[in-house]
Amino acid sequence: MTVLLSALGILLCSLVSSSDVLPQAEFDLHMMAGKWHLVGFASNTEWFVSRKAGMKMGTAIFSPTLDGDLNLSHASLRSDGSCWRMTSLVKKTDVAGKFSYPTSFGDGNEMIVVDVKYERVRPGSCS
Repeated sequence: MTVLLSALGILLCSLVSSSDVLPQAEFDLHMMAGKWHLVGFASNTEWFVSRKAGMKMGTAIFSPTLDGDLNLSHASLRSDGSCWRMTSLVKKTDVAGKFSYPTSFGDGNEMIVVDVKYERVRPGSCS
């Protein structure tokens, strides 16, 4: 069962050169499980830069694996009203809150969770 969670911000960084970006202090992978509303993305990859104007805020479902990796399903509304979806398995690194994933181009990228609010929405409340 997916638990609806509220998030103020998640930053997804996509190059190893982003080493100055630090993950959230006291990151808790298991508290990430469920549905999140994504507020912010940042990346300097050509793919993202060329498409970011058409991307709107979206949702993601995070499902931690038994070995500490993270299944990620993302959906957002395109500027033309259609829905864009992506599913990926991101691999844990030696730093909590920092994950790596390969692209179809064969290069390595990073996803860093820099700000997340773990408070759960109370049953019966609007989300």
